[in-house]
Amino acid sequence: MCVRACDWSHRRSLDSASAHLYPLRVGKRVLVIEDEPGYQDLMRFVLGGYELSVYGSVEEAERDHPDGDFDLVISDINLAGASGFDFLQRWIDKGRAEKIPFILWSSNNSDETRQKAMEMGAAGFITKPFKTEAVQKMVETLLSTAPS
Repeated sequence: MCVRACDWSHRRSLDSASAHLYPLRVGKRVLVIEDEPGYQDLMRFVLGGYELSVYGSVEEAERDHPDGDFDLVISDINLAGASGFDFLQRWIDKGRAEKIPFILWSSNNSDETRQKAMEMGAAGFITKPFKTEAVQKMVETLLSTAPS
């Protein structure tokens, strides 16, 4: 199931508040694939102001967004079903990776995992747990330098 930051009924209009705080984020679509609810909530907070689509699996995201119409993708590597590596490969095979940055993240900080992610074509790699400022800076940098 997709949960968008602006759909939280217990919060005041997050989109309008975020637009004031983060004007450069307005209109930028970010796909987050993460199966842990705690990290899903954290990403909603960290990436407030972006139009977020948050899913628990690759399959759900691909079902709801077959066109891949996003400005940036962030995916966990270790997921039930298709992995983040599998999703990145599909993204590359469809010719999307050249235009749309793809960040992989994992609690596995081994050199092999990081190297595989970068060799496959990931634009970035994040180790969980992470510093929120580092994630924000990576996302902002990739979105500002991505081809339009």
